[in-house]
Amino acid sequence: LVLCLYGVFNHLAAPLRASAAQALARVNGGTLIVTARSVGSLPTIYVAGIEQAAHYVQDNDADRMEVDLADGTHLAFDSHLFRARELAALFSPHCPVRELTGLDLFHSRFAYNPAWNPAGANGAETAERLARLEQLCAADEVLIDSAAHIMLVAEPHL
Repeated sequence: LVLCLYGVFNHLAAPLRASAAQALARVNGGTLIVTARSVGSLPTIYVAGIEQAAHYVQDNDADRMEVDLADGTHLAFDSHLFRARELAALFSPHCPVRELTGLDLFHSRFAYNPAWNPAGANGAETAERLARLEQLCAADEVLIDSAAHIMLVAEPHL
């Protein structure tokens, strides 16, 4: 089992992505699982909660994230948001992609927040419906790019 999770791939510089995908596929003797932030995900600054940012810009064309934290700290780092087909294209030359799934299409957008939602909002019935929607829509070719993360599952070449 080889894992590359939570957005590690998002922070690789563009020239390194293809060789990293090839290396992960090469060492994979079983199942390879990669997750990456998608182009339609909710904003993140990766290094702290979004509420701690005074200003931030994700420039996907330049593969760069610029963050000014509320305490005056300025950060700049590699950051690229993926489309499902783009992630699959990196890995498919090196290993058969078995599955592409969107993770968290609905939950984070509709989750109960006690600091925001009135008491009783988004209860058990809402959670159950959201779980059904996730199951139905996770692999939809249009909706997958709006998930929080895209999960790629691949097998080794035999």
